[in-house]
Amino acid sequence: MSLRYYECFVKTSPDDRVIGITLEELNQLDRIIALAGGKAKIKAIRGALNTGIIDLLITDKLTAERLVAPKSQYVGAE
Repeated sequence: MSLRYYECFVKTSPDDRVIGITLEELNQLDRIIALAGGKAKIKAIRGALNTGIIDLLITDKLTAERLVAPKSQYVGAE
């Protein structure tokens, strides 16, 4: 969440070069809307949802189906 990218050989803190807010700051906001989708992102989306910070998720149909289905239905797909 909050798109925290970094480079291995940079001597400055990655946070010094990112425009964004921390999870603590996100948690203080009234509404958090997330946009994510795709088979490769299922675990990350589920993890983000499990934080309880996200109020609304915008995603594609296949990702939504996988998120609400029993995990055993998509074994190996995540």
